[in-house]
Amino acid sequence: MPETQVPVVISGAGPNGLMVACELALAGVRPMVLERLPAPSDEPKANGMVGQVIRMLDMRGLYRRFTGSDDPPHPAYQWIFSGMSVPLFGVRDNPMYALMMAQPNLSGCLTSAHANSVSTSAGATS
Repeated sequence: MPETQVPVVISGAGPNGLMVACELALAGVRPMVLERLPAPSDEPKANGMVGQVIRMLDMRGLYRRFTGSDDPPHPAYQWIFSGMSVPLFGVRDNPMYALMMAQPNLSGCLTSAHANSVSTSAGATS
């Protein structure tokens, strides 16, 4: 492929775009992530990740990098949904996992996870 072409372009260097870029990098694809902001924002827009993505991070060897713990992820025993507490203790195959982390830290971890195989262009405009 010519240097002026990339196999995949991802719009946005937030957690979702960076996670897709990491997944593509693991599959041997070198994506280009375009971000309109000139630098990562310090403004928290997300407070972490919830659901099966936590188990995926663990399978990819990234969970320990994010938490600094050698312990595997554990399902949540309860969750707040629509202002109501939902008890999950004892639910077989409980799918509710959570990793509370400020978005700037989350984006930083994802950026460093595959820094050598993901290209990012900050300050990109349309």
